[in-house]
Amino acid sequence: MNRNQIQRILKKNGLQGDSLVDVWYSDHSKARDLLDRIIPGYGQKIEKQIRWETEPGIKALEIIKSKINILQKETAAQNSERVRSGDYQIEKTIIDFNQILIDGISISQFMYTNIPHTYSTGGWMDLLGIPLKWIRLQNCIIRNAQLSCGIFNNSEFYNVEFLNCNLNDCSFKNCRIGFIRFGDQSGSFTNADLNNAFVNAIDFSSKMWGGAKINEISYFGLLKISIFGENSFSKYNNYTSFSACNVSVDSEQEPYKELSEYVIWFQNTISKFSKISSEPRIFPRELHRMKNVLLAFSTKNWSSISAIFFSAALIVLTFSFSFLFLKENFLNISSFGDSINFSVQIFTGLGYADIKPDLTKGSLGNTIVSIENIVGYIWISLTLVVIGRKILK
Repeated sequence: MNRNQIQRILKKNGLQGDSLVDVWYSDHSKARDLLDRIIPGYGQKIEKQIRWETEPGIKALEIIKSKINILQKETAAQNSERVRSGDYQIEKTIIDFNQILIDGISISQFMYTNIPHTYSTGGWMDLLGIPLKWIRLQNCIIRNAQLSCGIFNNSEFYNVEFLNCNLNDCSFKNCRIGFIRFGDQSGSFTNADLNNAFVNAIDFSSKMWGGAKINEISYFGLLKISIFGENSFSKYNNYTSFSACNVSVDSEQEPYKELSEYVIWFQNTISKFSKISSEPRIFPRELHRMKNVLLAFSTKNWSSISAIFFSAALIVLTFSFSFLFLKENFLNISSFGDSINFSVQIFTGLGYADIKPDLTKGSLGNTIVSIENIVGYIWISLTLVVIGRKILK
């Protein structure tokens, strides 16, 4: 549900204002309850996020961003000076939200005083729903912040440790995330949105990543990597990329188990497909491409409908060319259209029509027809299994 849809729903129920912020705070309790009735918990999530779009919220956000940048620059300068003096012990930037003040008071006190809400963060600084987009955190220790429902889209996290922090229900769309860990037992990325993110060197566990949302690579995206041997791991990929992540499938939680199996499959498959560029000569590379394409046909992506129908089209075309090339072994094949029509009939098990093998020319035509017919029956069986699983799921 986007902001325009939310605003239309609220206005339809009597709340008025020029912007979503104005509409929301005309009666924030009513607005929250309306959305919670549509999607349980959604109204509370939006209220946590939208308060950062108010005038006090914007002020607080700018101070927080500025302080984070200043602390990282100070640490970088200190590390550079330390390296010049021969000390290669790199210090981490410590970002303690208990130490960040706005107008001489804590973040939580400033937010509670200036913006109506009813949340308590149990002593941690209240950064619920904070929109820290396009931020870069590297070699940091983040302390004392309740960051649940935060929006970190298009940001970069590398070698970051969280102490007394929680990032449940946060959005990490298009992020690059590497070597993230929690220094205590209180934090997690439960229900994190990792669509289009690049996730590197993360130790997955059901507690830490339970309910994470990802977008799986499409069958055609997989074929592209299998042919060209390149996965840029760009944050603009239309799928979630995983690299060097440690995953266990021992959990009894079914959604987490499915995610773990997918991450393992993705890492193993992509690593095999990416070896083309390491081949020194053209001919071995072409062999590697052929092997990868064959491997793509046997992966878990057979569970996708696009894989099923793409493979069917490829099989039909392959046999169509065979029929056309060997048309002297068949009756009434004079064009590519005739061979496609005949191939579809055989593949789907419809049988002969006006086109059929010419038995006076030998058994070759009949043999090819029998092979395609068997392949077609197997394909139809697989299709029914896949569709049945999707319906039951």
